[in-house]
Amino acid sequence: MSFFLLATALWLASPAWLHDDGGNDSSRAAQGLRVAIDSLYVVDGALRVNFHADNAVTEKLLQGLRRGLTASISYKLQLWHKRLFSDLVAERSLQFKATFDNWEQKYVVVGAGERRVTSSVATLREKWTMHRQVRLVDIERLQTGRTYYLIIEAVLEPVSKENLREIRGWLSGEVKNAPERLGKLTKADSSSQADSASDSTNAAAESTGLKQRVFETLMNLIGFGGKTVSARTEDFRVEENTILWQR
Repeated sequence: MSFFLLATALWLASPAWLHDDGGNDSSRAAQGLRVAIDSLYVVDGALRVNFHADNAVTEKLLQGLRRGLTASISYKLQLWHKRLFSDLVAERSLQFKATFDNWEQKYVVVGAGERRVTSSVATLREKWTMHRQVRLVDIERLQTGRTYYLIIEAVLEPVSKENLREIRGWLSGEVKNAPERLGKLTKADSSSQADSASDSTNAAAESTGLKQRVFETLMNLIGFGGKTVSARTEDFRVEENTILWQR
């Protein structure tokens, strides 16, 4: 089994579906990534929501970014009309990606129509995890007397699909040279090959060693895994621009 297939198999075997359905604090801590709905309200003729994600920007993820990988987090917001077979009233998707500019030694955060370059981890964390006044639907589309609920799903990908495709081609030999961004994973190590060996032997050993180290880095990142978590509000109604919770 190739390095890539083994890594993929181990990734798929790891628990991916982790739900936040109101569990206690200890269970939430064990899950790691968590999405929380802070408030739901009506402003300027629209239903809006404030929410945040916990434990999305970890030290492992930051290490991966600094080594040349791209990571992403996406959110899917779905407003449902509750009935025997619930109807989807409105849906929004948000996605944020992050990478590291090795030349400027800064993080690059892209999402919500903005590209931010920053040296601050706090700024990266805020852009990825804190979301305020997100517009869901015009209030005129909601009917008095009907019951609704909101679900927010967060998907964290510490290694982006683009990175995986790039690494897959290189590990399988389809791409002859190490991807430029991934080359710096072991740039310092590559100079340690023995000078006494022939050029061809050195090249083969360096290629094998580099692939092994890239694989080990991926295993470390994949070990804490891609995760999907979700949060759901209680049922509610909207009357005269006021949220009435159905407890």
